[in-house]
Amino acid sequence: MDEVTISCLGLLLQEFFNPAEVIDSIDFCLTNEDYDLLLINLIRETHFRSIWSEDWINKFTARDFHKLFRMTQDTYGNLLTALSVNSELIKPYTGGNKPVSFHKKVLISLWYYGREMSMHAIGNQFDTATSTVYNIVQEVTDCLCNSMAKKFITWPNIKECTIIEEGFRVRANFPNVIGAIDGCHISVKVPSLEQDSYTNRKMTKSIIVQAICTSNKIFTNICVGYPGRVHDARVFKNSEIFSIMQNEGPSSLFYDKYYLLGDSAYPNLSWLITPYKNYGNLSARKRKWNYFHSQTRVDI
Repeated sequence: MDEVTISCLGLLLQEFFNPAEVIDSIDFCLTNEDYDLLLINLIRETHFRSIWSEDWINKFTARDFHKLFRMTQDTYGNLLTALSVNSELIKPYTGGNKPVSFHKKVLISLWYYGREMSMHAIGNQFDTATSTVYNIVQEVTDCLCNSMAKKFITWPNIKECTIIEEGFRVRANFPNVIGAIDGCHISVKVPSLEQDSYTNRKMTKSIIVQAICTSNKIFTNICVGYPGRVHDARVFKNSEIFSIMQNEGPSSLFYDKYYLLGDSAYPNLSWLITPYKNYGNLSARKRKWNYFHSQTRVDI
């Protein structure tokens, strides 16, 4: 028997009979190869992925949704609204297989970003092919980076700085702070010939994200892509914000009044305040100053 016949026979057995009993009764007329093919088809037909449903979004508690998708349901709703203006993510049905829905695309991407699961496992979770998961993640990521990043990650104007400064001041009474800066390592796979360049101090492979945020954890500036081996100070001196300061001066972004807080990896500048370096000889006053400095920039 050919493979098509075997497959059809498997479907009939699954639908109308007890497959195990029928196979035992007819195995005398099947070759070993036919028997194996029939058994494989039966296994495939009895294996079902978890059933995807648009009701998922309503069945999660607020806590579980935040744990799984790394954002609140309200933030997810706002994200959908912001992404919906991009027509590339919303494709009409034109016949054939139905396209993946807009909601499902966003949830698949959020699951991939926050869960550290393989695309194969995510495809099984959402009843989607692995290649489809890959294409969806690429599509949504391109939309977030190219269309939305410049809209939402923006430097505050002088009026907004007043509100941001008040948010930092209530932490430890540090005046005129409009941002906290720090670096973060993102694990990546790197080319075999460039392993050393991406090996960070913890001996893992990564790229560096330098970010500035407000007291409400809203990003106002980011610099992404330097290899993990590069020191935070070097990333900083090659970043856009440092270049603007060198060419236009502090008045261009800090309005001759405000400044950032950073850790001891950064240089101490008129617009970037770092803690006292501790060599074991700090006075009580300087240790207290460092404590308040840390309490103010803890959000980053």
